[in-house]
Amino acid sequence: MLLSGGVACQGGVAADQAAKAAAATPSSQDLKTLAASLETKTSALIDAINAKNTEAIAKAKTDLNKEADNAENALQSQTGQAANQINSAVSNIRAAMTNNDVNRLTRARDQLRQAQQ
Repeated sequence: MLLSGGVACQGGVAADQAAKAAAATPSSQDLKTLAASLETKTSALIDAINAKNTEAIAKAKTDLNKEADNAENALQSQTGQAANQINSAVSNIRAAMTNNDVNRLTRARDQLRQAQQ
């Protein structure tokens, strides 16, 4: 217990700064969660387009657009393979939503799956 307590007491200003920096940037797990959420919404839009359900398409586009906005905000200044894959997927999603391009949405979904690995 003493060892554990001693470790918990160490830190100070440097630890506070490191914690703030970590909180400001998404962790790899956060990126995976972000990719999973985008993948779910992308799949919903693909399903709606394939079903030719106009109401479902409109709702799926609204949901996916909001999630893409969230992803872009979360990924500002992010680098690394997962961040790059998610950014590329968001670009594909935005382009695909203009004309209901299932092939491009499928490509984006595959990129999001890769980002989760």
